[in-house]
Amino acid sequence: MSMSTIKDNTDVMSNLALTVSQQLIMYSLQYYKTESDILRSPKNKSNEAKKAWLIRWEKSILGGLNSQGNEKITIIPKDKIRTYVMNELEHVHGNKLWYYLVIL
Repeated sequence: MSMSTIKDNTDVMSNLALTVSQQLIMYSLQYYKTESDILRSPKNKSNEAKKAWLIRWEKSILGGLNSQGNEKITIIPKDKIRTYVMNELEHVHGNKLWYYLVIL
């Protein structure tokens, strides 16, 4: 593998990396998508397992983000996600790659 190939791969990976703010947007959307599924599912053991899984997942995700030395991070309130996305889109000056990764 040549040095230029390594550099090219590094550039691609750095372009695919999400900032903490972008990760928080993505995880918040995933949280609400899962919560919506739970609320729409029949009340049974499977639903209870989903609720328990969501709680564990949230703790794990937020624990990882908070361990990066950031201020206390929580899931973005549902009514604030649009504002966070718009602020991030303005902040990155036209590079929407992160946006497309998040909405996948």
